[in-house]
Amino acid sequence: MRELGDEAPKANPRWKMAEGGCRKLIILRIFYFIVFIALYVLSTLLIYVWFGPRLTIALLFIQLVLQTWWASGRWEVKEDKT
Repeated sequence: MRELGDEAPKANPRWKMAEGGCRKLIILRIFYFIVFIALYVLSTLLIYVWFGPRLTIALLFIQLVLQTWWASGRWEVKEDKT
């Protein structure tokens, strides 16, 4: 079996990320995450202002149910084991 030596960790992209090689990518992902959360909060406040607290709570509850269902994996097509 061939020995990889010092070159093995450098071939792994996660190792590069740990060394700081993809710092811009990490910062960009954090920025997009913050923007996504800000848009979510602003849209919820907009619904609250336009439609009031009852509809806002109802829509948030519907969203929670749909996200839970989506994340549970029940929507996936199961593979046939034959």
